[in-house]
Amino acid sequence: MKHQITIIIPFAKKSEVYLAEDALKSILLQPNVNTCKIIVSNNSAERVGKKIFKSKIYNNKINYIEPIKNFNMIEHFNWLIARVKTKYFMILAARRMLKFGALTEFIRVMNQNPDCQICCSSYSHWEEDLNCLISHNVGGKNGLISSKKIIKKFINGDYNNRQEFWSYLPTTMNGIVRTNFVNRLSKLYSKDFYEKIAPDCSAGFKCLFNTSKIYRIKKPLFQTSNRNNSNGFNFISKFDLSYFKKINLEKKLRFIPEELRWCSYSSVFEDFCIQSFNYYDYKKKFQNYDLNKFILKQSAIEIFFKTFNNFPSKERIVIFYKCIKCLFKNNLSFSSFVKSIFFSLSYFLYINSPILIKKILLKVRGNYYYYNNKYEAANFFKKINQKK
Repeated sequence: MKHQITIIIPFAKKSEVYLAEDALKSILLQPNVNTCKIIVSNNSAERVGKKIFKSKIYNNKINYIEPIKNFNMIEHFNWLIARVKTKYFMILAARRMLKFGALTEFIRVMNQNPDCQICCSSYSHWEEDLNCLISHNVGGKNGLISSKKIIKKFINGDYNNRQEFWSYLPTTMNGIVRTNFVNRLSKLYSKDFYEKIAPDCSAGFKCLFNTSKIYRIKKPLFQTSNRNNSNGFNFISKFDLSYFKKINLEKKLRFIPEELRWCSYSSVFEDFCIQSFNYYDYKKKFQNYDLNKFILKQSAIEIFFKTFNNFPSKERIVIFYKCIKCLFKNNLSFSSFVKSIFFSLSYFLYINSPILIKKILLKVRGNYYYYNNKYEAANFFKKINQKK
């Protein structure tokens, strides 16, 4: 059977090797895996990674590659998609797994909607130390949605939670995209498809500004895990600008105040503005943007979480004060400010609590299920010991 989709699993650290193998297994266990070409890219040339993915278990099932040099994440992604020859592709991060049947659902949607260039889905989160899957309440429309409506939704900051926001942004890492669409964009603007600051956000906004509609699946077709291996989580939990320095963006922000460079969600706003000013339909219509209520609230949550999660120092207190002052100057509401303190403190307590306390906090939250392992949670095996 001819391959319809290429799924790329990139990893760059030793700690990601076994997560990448979990991601791979979640593809190999799919019912229509024969439609899929799989590329596993070891960007660190870790020996343990080579040993696993070059073993007989995966012989003739995957293409294992090691880049010609050690790329940063953006360079790595662009180098990888240049190798794609199939109709569709997806980048599956090492800490993500496809749920059972996800591949069939994505391909079915795209085949039935030939005018749709990209499809995305929401996700659930697997808690390793509790063996439970946490679901999220994701609102909004399921199916074909106007890209202009999604752009307007972003400008207004009209989201109930972070998970809903990410389910509206077609990043190519939370769904699939037509390869020829991505190739056209790269040629049209003479730019790499994935750009600074974050490759997933730049790709998502670039897609929205260049297509009339996307397909959104509210049902979670992905399962995330191991937040400590997430670049995003590490950024929101530490006062660390090393990534910004690495891509030479520490003092080159054009659309957000420099005081907010410490907040990852404000950098999402920066990516949105960078992409929007490249496309004529929106360049004339939206000359100026304000930090929307969603970005303001998430940035406030983030700066509080950074502070709770790190022992205070004089330098960090100054950073915290400047960020909060800047957020209020950009119309952060007092109610959002108070809620951000409560949410950040609750999240900090949950992350750093022993298992018993975590279970109690989850009981209060609700919307969670216990399983024997992450594969069972992703519906590959019969669910047992289910509890809500």
